Amino acid sequence: MKKFIKIGISVVLIISVCLLPSAVFSASVLGTAAGPNIREPELVKTFWDQRHTLEEFETLYKELAATYPDTVKLYSIGHTWEERPLWCLEISADVRSPQTAGKTPIALIGNIHGGEHESGESVAYTAWWLPSAYAAGDPEAKRAMEGYVTYVIPVMNPDGYVNSFYRGTRQNMRPMDKNGVGGPYSDSYVDLNGDGKIGQMYLGGTADAPPASRPSSNLLGYESRDGDGNGVFGDDLKGSNIDLNRTFDYLWNFYRPYETPSKGANAWSSAGPDAASEPEVRAIQNFLTARPPAALISAHTGIQCVLYPWCYAPNDAANMPASDIAFFETTAEAMRATYEKTVQTVRPNARFYVKQSYDDYPTSAELIDWAYGRLGTHAYTVEVYSGGTPSANPANDSHYRWDDAAWSGSFRDKWDYLGTVTDGQRGAAQQRYENVWIYTSAAQQRLGEAPPDQQIMGEGFKDCALTMIFSEPAYTPHADAPEWLRWEIGLVDEPVAYEGTAYDIEVSAGHGGSVSGGGRYTPGESVTVAATPAENFVFEGWYENDIKLTQAEAVYVFNAAVDRRLEARFVRLTPVATYAEVHSSARISLRIKQRGQLNFRTDSETYEFISANPAVVTVNESGQLTGVKAGTALVSIHTTDGSDLTSSVMVTVS
Repeated sequence: MKKFIKIGISVVLIISVCLLPSAVFSASVLGTAAGPNIREPELVKTFWDQRHTLEEFETLYKELAATYPDTVKLYSIGHTWEERPLWCLEISADVRSPQTAGKTPIALIGNIHGGEHESGESVAYTAWWLPSAYAAGDPEAKRAMEGYVTYVIPVMNPDGYVNSFYRGTRQNMRPMDKNGVGGPYSDSYVDLNGDGKIGQMYLGGTADAPPASRPSSNLLGYESRDGDGNGVFGDDLKGSNIDLNRTFDYLWNFYRPYETPSKGANAWSSAGPDAASEPEVRAIQNFLTARPPAALISAHTGIQCVLYPWCYAPNDAANMPASDIAFFETTAEAMRATYEKTVQTVRPNARFYVKQSYDDYPTSAELIDWAYGRLGTHAYTVEVYSGGTPSANPANDSHYRWDDAAWSGSFRDKWDYLGTVTDGQRGAAQQRYENVWIYTSAAQQRLGEAPPDQQIMGEGFKDCALTMIFSEPAYTPHADAPEWLRWEIGLVDEPVAYEGTAYDIEVSAGHGGSVSGGGRYTPGESVTVAATPAENFVFEGWYENDIKLTQAEAVYVFNAAVDRRLEARFVRLTPVATYAEVHSSARISLRIKQRGQLNFRTDSETYEFISANPAVVTVNESGQLTGVKAGTALVSIHTTDGSDLTSSVMVTVS
């Protein structure tokens, strides 16, 4: 959900509810490349109307890649704090051939907020539908698969997703010490009543009857054993309080309360400690920067709408071209209308609205602002679900709902008797509490449960995504495109190889590197060419006829079909620094020069430089950067004369 909600705890146990055995994926829901069972609506509905654990999602991804090897590639683009992989499904016709390089890239990203399960389900549904429907000959799938390559990341926050099955949470799982006692998570949750949820413990009532009310004076805390012995239960629960959707490296911590209207008021308090500080955010940024998408959806829940940039300020001629404003407005409205039309075939009272994100309410450092601001991507937030009863006032778009009050009302607040509890203190300081009850709300009871007709939610999101995809032109090579690319895209016939034919592959290197490979090859023979940058240079790309081959990496493999002349180009690394003071008891000034020299002023006579990422930057005793590679590293100065002064600079090399 885009809305700002501050939640104090989150939980990390995994509920393993095997809704369908893994064998059912390929045999029933996925089918085979020869005939997927997408035409068995009851079976599809049965599967997609259920909530899936992270393990079940991963099984689905692997089954998709195994069932459709020509149209689905599966790989991890990074890891979380708890070392869970961030899975990406690359989906396109002939996904393993160079033909994919000529297609328009699209990105679909779900579950940036861990507890917004329906967003992950909707994005995963689309990842399932694209190759399945393409194999079945669906014309829209054919258009999407043959003209576009779609990068699908259903769960961007897997740590938060897992934890939110026990207690609703938006945050990721960066280790945090919330009470300053015993280190991070020193008084984390314990499921004392074994119901798979983390409730609150209250004093009162009797062994036969729960408390009549829940005054704060009777609250002991969350289910835990007071592990750090400070006399408070659950005051250092798992969770970072960081909103990943306030932590992207674009207008990070942007806060201007003195403006009218003020900007960024709710972003600074929930952002990470630095721009792109979290591994999940860095993974997304690095991945998309390497392959900038033409269009992107960030999927959420909590309201029902389509939003578009900017999030931080009203759109006007000063911050967005008029043509882009018109494009966003038109495309977002088409996406909204498509989503609503599909959903209303099953949920006739469910409605969706469209707005500029700022008009919904201001934020900063969101994914869609980063994608548009840094990459020029047409980026949208699609909020797929808001539970409850729709407003009687059709103009009150903030109260558009899924109309599932009867379902949500079937869950009830629950009291469980726990009995006697002692805190974690020792000796005479230990406290004993009698008649302790655990309260678990109806909302917590719904964690891990799918709302009614989740399948049509996925279908609506898929149709909404297709509307966005088709708003972007599919790639068409211009007249000067190299012949090999034009026949791979299908604009001209592939050249016929006659017996005795051979092709010359010539490779050359621009300034700053060297190349290997090339020579004379028979038709269809595999060719491998490699580009190696010199020190302080990085590989920029392969060029043919002065046209960059956008998907050709430093080691480029293709089959010989025509004579080719390839040039590898390189660029020199340019260090750029942004200042960020971490903590200090005196003033330290840091800056970085073009040549990579750290300069500083401090009263301390003794100090040392430390690089948090020596693979990117190392620093000698004089502050000179050495071993510079592409990437980002936090370089810190620590005094060693006992004054305990510390400050740091984030060094980004590109």
